[in-house]
Amino acid sequence: MGAFSTPFFSIIIPVYNVDSYLDDAIGSVLSQNHSHYEIVLVDDGSMDESGRICEEYGRLYPDRVVVLHQENRGLFEARKSGLRMATGEYILFLDGDDELREDALSRLSAIAQETEADVIAFRCCRNRDYEPDSFSAYHSLGVRDPVDYSIEEFRYQLLVSDRINGICLKAARRECYQDLIKQKKRIRLQLAEDKLVSAYVLDRARSVSLTSDVLYHYRLNLQSISQRSFSLADCGDLLFVYDHMREAMDRWGLGKCEDELDALLLSQIHDQIIRLYEARLKKEERIRAIDGMRGSIDAKVLGRPKVLHELKSHRRMLLKKFLNNRNSLGFYARAYMAGIAFMKKVRGR
Repeated sequence: MGAFSTPFFSIIIPVYNVDSYLDDAIGSVLSQNHSHYEIVLVDDGSMDESGRICEEYGRLYPDRVVVLHQENRGLFEARKSGLRMATGEYILFLDGDDELREDALSRLSAIAQETEADVIAFRCCRNRDYEPDSFSAYHSLGVRDPVDYSIEEFRYQLLVSDRINGICLKAARRECYQDLIKQKKRIRLQLAEDKLVSAYVLDRARSVSLTSDVLYHYRLNLQSISQRSFSLADCGDLLFVYDHMREAMDRWGLGKCEDELDALLLSQIHDQIIRLYEARLKKEERIRAIDGMRGSIDAKVLGRPKVLHELKSHRRMLLKKFLNNRNSLGFYARAYMAGIAFMKKVRGR
């Protein structure tokens, strides 16, 4: 890291059973044309060769790479552990099966010096040429670069959409993570973890800069959480994060978007309806899954008359049928098709 006493960037890489991809991920950082950084590897109880690979990089680059091994606690806690070890001015997260463009750090450094923003948001892609694709378009706000963006508008977008959830697509000052670093309660999530971490960051951030640069390669890993079939725990995660987002909405003085926040949760529940149908569970399992969803959803969203009034009739009909009808396979077929149509409409607007 040259003459600098502390790095400008800390790249935190949570690692869990990604030995097939880990060399590419770490290599994409080591090959950067910007040298003022450190790498923090957090081995979250891997059962493959990932832990050994981390140790090897720590041995080869002792002044550059820090390695931590811990029992498996999940991605949220692995990131917290990495934050507590990081010393850089700006924090970036890189998943152990993804990669950074070779000039990502130099580009982010230039934007940071130009804008002095607390958070710099950039774009990702699913191709290794780092060309914009449909994935890039969805996970962005369609701005030219770099542009200072209203922190209130950025918070609003986090509340009412999933477009800017990705914490790996943000470089944020370490100070923005202080509340998360101090948090002692262990949290284990399978879904919506990025949204929750982003809310912590935006609590402290006072300025945001956006760039259209595609700096992150997201690898479609069929073993990843987002590719799994239905799990009742996923519904619990969505509702847990929803509660936190409502609290954030109140802290940020954005009560005007309450109905949109509720609509987002309902669209996520539609996703779960689709997964539930695709899972083809046995009747008893299906009934148990629906019973697990009914009370919480009804209490949090559908039980509020205003929200019911705001919902379009087809959404209201589908959700009410879903919550009240536990047995009919024919209903699930209709729910599946309606859910598909609904999600296409939501994502196409």
